[in-house]
Amino acid sequence: MADMPTPIASASPPPAGPSRAGPSQVPEGVAPVHALLPILGEIDALLEEGVAPHERLMQALAFVRDHVRDYLDQVGLIVVALDAAGRVLFVNRRGCELLGCDEDGEILGADWIETFVPERRRAATRGVFEALWAGDLARAASNENEVVTRSGQERLVAWTNEVLHDETGAVWAVVGAGEDVTERRHAEHHLARIGQAVEAARDGIGIIGPEGRIVYMNPALCTMTGYTPDALEAAGGPPSLFVDPGTGRLAFLHTMREGAWRGEADMRSQNGRIRTVLLRTDLLRDEQGQVLGLVAIHTDITAQRRLEAEVLYATDAERQRIGRDLHDGLASHLVGLGMVVRGLSRRARTEAPALVEELEDIAGFIRDGAEQARAIAHGLNPVSLDRKGLAAALERLATTTDAHADLQCTFAAPGELPALSAEAATQLYRIAQEAVTNALRHAGARRIRLTLEAERGLEEGQAARALVLTVRDDGQGLAAPLRPQEGGLGLRTMAYRAHAIGASLALEAKEGEGVVVRCRLPL
Repeated sequence: MADMPTPIASASPPPAGPSRAGPSQVPEGVAPVHALLPILGEIDALLEEGVAPHERLMQALAFVRDHVRDYLDQVGLIVVALDAAGRVLFVNRRGCELLGCDEDGEILGADWIETFVPERRRAATRGVFEALWAGDLARAASNENEVVTRSGQERLVAWTNEVLHDETGAVWAVVGAGEDVTERRHAEHHLARIGQAVEAARDGIGIIGPEGRIVYMNPALCTMTGYTPDALEAAGGPPSLFVDPGTGRLAFLHTMREGAWRGEADMRSQNGRIRTVLLRTDLLRDEQGQVLGLVAIHTDITAQRRLEAEVLYATDAERQRIGRDLHDGLASHLVGLGMVVRGLSRRARTEAPALVEELEDIAGFIRDGAEQARAIAHGLNPVSLDRKGLAAALERLATTTDAHADLQCTFAAPGELPALSAEAATQLYRIAQEAVTNALRHAGARRIRLTLEAERGLEEGQAARALVLTVRDDGQGLAAPLRPQEGGLGLRTMAYRAHAIGASLALEAKEGEGVVVRCRLPL
């Protein structure tokens, strides 16, 4: 048999795997399956009758038959042939595996519908079979129905059907090539339910392709942005139409590299309305792990951030009021009381010398109380309203920290500084105060440096574009990168304060190299 020519069944290699069989789609490899069964039948008949004139031809026919059977066994589809009574004439290995039978002998001759189709589906399946036998392929060329395995489990199979004719044109068999689509249909049902949830979600959900264009928007995202899918497509489809381009690009690149991103972004709708959104992005992959793009979820936190800003403003306003009351009320009252006690002490030197020492002690306690009241007042209301108010307050913060902590703390403000509103100056001071406190508590630092400087253009004399506050320590740093929104209460509060005045807050940290907190306020 070494000189045997290539068998016809090998001329077309079997398909790599099953593909979906639907009403208008025929799986790859089904047509060859339907064509091979008659050939297999003819060869079996010739071999059984022994009519081949030469032994070598008989061997060739057997070789071709075996290869046809091998092809039908290796194809990723279930192949079943039924006679006019619905009895099984042929089933391939894949069919045996699906039905839970070790060999086709357990299936051949069985009534297919009564044995392998659930009772509730038998009438419909019998109607398809009768339509095929009557030659009504338009009605019965494809269908889906459940089959029952030997263990009683039901599997959903998508069939593509064909009829085989003899020399006279009469139908002698019905052949079905099917694909087990049980898991696929379950997945499609699951995806449909997910799709319904996405469509009904209050958060704006979009899918961005790997080239950076939006390919899907749920109704909530359409409402948030003011764009319909058609209008977005007409405008070119980039997310930068409504998400701050810098943040959007950062989120896209970080997600493609790391798999996910979380952060805040400004969203501009088609009518110009600005929203603050919490943006969460994750990679979207197919079953083989190939990147299809990313999913972006937009949660509108505008009202939340506005409320946080109002709470911060109210808190600071109350602090300032208490500070003023302490300074103008209690401290002044204590100063007056001290003056009275010192006057009594002078009189006591001549009228009651034994009371002088006690009166001097009382005057000292009152003086200390007044100083403490002033210190508390300055802490509650640290920033004055003049041009140097913030710089002076930061200088006092550095001096106080340097005097009372076991480290060196310095402040520098090179160049002329622009005037700020009381709210902006107060929030920047509180950010610096929180950053210094974090460094004292957690960094193990030996030095802390505060700087406040104007950011200007390259041309000499150009007005300041932004004010940048930097707090740098030389402590232990962080083992992993951290965004302010991901940290503890102190870091989150700094982020809220920065956002309340339209500033950006960045955290730079490496293990063993300290932490840099940088707040940039555009002017």
